[in-house]
Formats: sequence, structure tokens, C-alpha cells
Amino acid sequence: MPVHSARRHIAVTCITADLLLLTACTAVSTERSPEAPVLVYTDTAPSLLLPSRMTAAIEKAYPGFRRSELSHYDSTIVRSYEFTSRQALNVVIGDFNADSTLDVVLDGMASSGGVRLCILSRTDTFEAVLVEEHPRGIPTDNYLIALPRGIPSTDSLCVAPLDRDVFVEIMDEKAALLFYYQDDRFHHCLLSD
Repeated sequence: MPVHSARRHIAVTCITADLLLLTACTAVSTERSPEAPVLVYTDTAPSLLLPSRMTAAIEKAYPGFRRSELSHYDSTIVRSYEFTSRQALNVVIGDFNADSTLDVVLDGMASSGGVRLCILSRTDTFEAVLVEEHPRGIPTDNYLIALPRGIPSTDSLCVAPLDRDVFVEIMDEKAALLFYYQDDRFHHCLLSD
């Protein structure tokens, strides 16, 4: 089924973005949701399609969660960012717990303020895991980059496991934090210049 046709028939929460605007949307359907999270691009606009079980995990743990919008980001960052099948400024997709099932990290707002969540696979279900909180909101001059498993850090003070995907938060183009999941929680370390 073509992507544009599948998007009309899938019951999922999605994110649609143009160069400066990211809006949340909900599609209603009688067909199955995707098996795994996927970023789909149409006319250079990324849409995040989530399995219904991932959407349910977000709603259960963080009712009313709203994803960050691209319109909040500096237009220079949006224009220069490399959107891929695994990353879109405030979303990264990867197998963060090394169980061969794709997980997704999302930045957004909850009732407590800004949060970074990971929708993490747990055997046959998903759980919304808090990665970090930002009471005043996610900084919009920060963005995420997905890194596949097996890429070692060149920083001797920051050693992440090589058997899983990790992600980096670029902070104001001046510093970077490497995030990885180990021992049932997310860890992060500052990468040096």
C-alpha cells in the first residue's frame, strides 16, 4: 500500500511538519497501526507514525502529553537540520534497550512542564519512560540526533554500550550530551569538544 494511502487508513497519533511548523494530528481508521515507529516524509514534511500501543503508553503515563512543535525552534536550526528516517529535531527512533524492537524518544510538554520521554519496548508491550524533565519547557535551541549501535564515543569519560542505539542532544550548538539506556534507566554524559 502506498505511504499516502496507508496514512489515511491508520489509527495513530502523528506529527506533521513543514519547514517551520510541526503540528499534532490524529488519524482515525479501521486498519492496523504500523508495527514500529516510523518517520515518513512528504514534500519535505516529516510525520511520525506510532503503533497504537505506543500511543496508549504515552496517554497512560502522561495524559495530555503534547509533542514539541517545530515552530518553536529557530528557523536557522530547522533549515540546517538533517532530517532522516530516524531523527526529526525532537524525535529519535532506535533500539535503545537492545531487544531488537524499535523505541522512540519524544520531546514535549506534560502537566509538569517539558519532558523527554522514551516509549520503550517491554517484551510484548510498551512503557513511557521519563528520560529527563525541563520544568520550564524543552529548550528550543537544543535538538536530537540518532546514533546507531556500534559507534564508540571518542570521549574516554563517556562510554556507552555498543550493543544498542544511542542519541545525542546538541545544546545551543555549543555542547552535546550523549544519552544511552543501561541498567533499566537512561544515563547521559557530556561530550567534550
